[in-house]
Amino acid sequence: MIHDALPKQVWFVLAMVVALISLGVAANTRGSLNTDVQVLNSEGRPTAVQATPAATWSVRSLFPHPTATPTLRPSRSKRTPTPKPTIEVVGLVPVPTEAPYVGPDHREDHYWLQRPIGPGGSDSVARYYAYGSRQDGSYPVHHGVEFVNPLGTPVLAVADGQIVVAGDDRTVVYGARDGFYGQLIVLKLDSQLGGQPVYALYGHLYQIGVTVGQHVRAGQSIGLVGQEGAAEGPYLHFEVRLGANDYDHTVNPELWVVPRPGKGTLAGVLLDNKGVRINDEVRLVLTSAGGERAEVTTYPSVGVNADPAWLESFCIGDLTAGNWQAQAFVRNQLLQESFTIVAGQTTWLQLQLGQ
Repeated sequence: MIHDALPKQVWFVLAMVVALISLGVAANTRGSLNTDVQVLNSEGRPTAVQATPAATWSVRSLFPHPTATPTLRPSRSKRTPTPKPTIEVVGLVPVPTEAPYVGPDHREDHYWLQRPIGPGGSDSVARYYAYGSRQDGSYPVHHGVEFVNPLGTPVLAVADGQIVVAGDDRTVVYGARDGFYGQLIVLKLDSQLGGQPVYALYGHLYQIGVTVGQHVRAGQSIGLVGQEGAAEGPYLHFEVRLGANDYDHTVNPELWVVPRPGKGTLAGVLLDNKGVRINDEVRLVLTSAGGERAEVTTYPSVGVNADPAWLESFCIGDLTAGNWQAQAFVRNQLLQESFTIVAGQTTWLQLQLGQ
C-alpha cells in the first residue's frame, strides 16, 4: 500500500501541507459567506438580521505611528537697532554762590504770649527737644516746644483770641500726619504781626474746655495736659504759627512767650568766613559767670523757619540775666564769644569764622 511504502517523515510533511491548505480555504469561505443571521420574529417566521462584521485588527492599528510635530525655527528677520538717546549739549550751569547773610533792618521783641501752663504746673520749656532741633539727631525737626507736666494740669489761653480748632485730628491733618496731636486746640490771636495772622496750637490734650468760635481771654483755662496722639508721656506741645494755620508756618515760640522773671532770651546766627550762614547743625555750649550751663543747636537748613523779626539760626530762652560765654567748634575752628542777658529781653549774638 502507498501508506506502507512512504516513510513517516513524508507523511508528516504532506499532512502539514494539507492542513495549511484547509485553513486557507476556510478563511476564504468565511469571508464570502452571507453574514445575515436567521432569527424568528414574533409570528414564528424567520427574519434576516444583518450581523455585525468582526473588527479587523492589525499591528499598525494597535500601535499607530505618531504624527511628527514640526519644530518651529525662529525667523531670521533683521534686528532693528535700538536708537541711541540724543544728548543735548548745554552750557555749564554755575553752582550758585550763597549770598552773605542780611538780617532785618530792625529787631524788636514781640513777647505777646503769656505762659500756657496754669498755677501749680511747670511753665519751663523742656530742653531735650527744643524748637528746630532733632533731639539726638534721630527725631524729625521739632516745630514747637514742650511743657512737661502731670496729666490733667490746666492749660491756659496765651492771649486774647478766637478758638478756630477744638477737637481731634483723626480726619483733618494739622501736623505731620493724622492723629499726630490726638486732641488739640488752635487759638487765633486778635493781634497780627505785620498784617499776618498769628495762631497758637496746643497739642496732646487730655481734655478740651472750649468750642470752635468761642472768644477767650488771656489766662482763661481752656483744657488739660494729656498724652494723646504721638506723645510719649504727659506734656503740652505748644506751637506758634505765623501767616497760616498749618505745619509749615511755625516759628520759635521762645521769641513769643514772655520770659520767666529774671530770665532773658538769646538769639543769633552762625556765619562762615565770608559772612554766609552756616546751615550745619552745630552745638553751642553756653556758660554763665555764675556757673550755669546750657546748650543750643543751630537750625538745620530745611524744615524749620526763622522768625521774620529776627532771622535767627539759633534761639534759647529762660537764661538767667547776667554775663555769659558761648563756645562752638565749627569746621576745625573754636569760636568763643561773650554776651549779656537782660531780663525780659532778647540778646542778639552773631558768631563768625575767622578769615
